[in-house]
Amino acid sequence: MIFYIILLFLSVAALFYIVFRHKNELTERYETFFTEYPANFSHFMNDISKEFREIWNIHMRDQILLFIEKRLRWFRIIALRIEHLLFRATHHVRDASNRNGVSADKIVDANLEQDKDIK
Repeated sequence: MIFYIILLFLSVAALFYIVFRHKNELTERYETFFTEYPANFSHFMNDISKEFREIWNIHMRDQILLFIEKRLRWFRIIALRIEHLLFRATHHVRDASNRNGVSADKIVDANLEQDKDIK
């Protein structure tokens, strides 16, 4: 194990020696690179947004629209089931009131007469 640690330290030392020996050449290349390609955040964000648009148009758009369509269909089915349940409930209430001899129209008329009496 000690052999590998010594080998690692010698490799790192050799790397630093090479970098410091060619320091002037590396700084010149570094400066010319950043003058040709400025490191502005706006350039970076433009590149990222272009790549995101490409990924969106190629891969994600169809899948997300299909998912939304499925969820909207599911929501429509649930809304129609609830509506059907409410219609059945009102039908049962009207049938129950008709079986007792009182129609829904008479109940509404009686409530209106009570409101007139209160006023």
